Amino acid sequence: MMQTELEQAKIDIVKDRLMNASECYAAALDTFRLTYYKTSAGRLYYAVFNLMRALLEAEGIEMRHHSGVISEFRKRYVKTGVFSSDVSVLISELFDIRSKCDYSAFYELYAENVEPFFS
Repeated sequence: MMQTELEQAKIDIVKDRLMNASECYAAALDTFRLTYYKTSAGRLYYAVFNLMRALLEAEGIEMRHHSGVISEFRKRYVKTGVFSSDVSVLISELFDIRSKCDYSAFYELYAENVEPFFS
């Protein structure tokens, strides 16, 4: 069966999102080892964000805004039991930390705040 150009484009987008997620996770590990904890937490968040986008886009749902991606992911995958509510909590925690790192003056982050996300 031949794929249409549209189907192939969708596959390519999903692959790109997955590659971005992988790169963000690798960067999170590297920056954690360098003790750049705020940068590490931000990269972890974007790894998860890109994974959520990949799942949604595999179903033909394209969203760009963080709140929309998170909301749609929870609706389709957490509320239906595909992912546990623990995943929803993890998303919220990473989003909050990333937001504080990006927008709050004098926000401090330490290894013990970030390390649990790697396990």
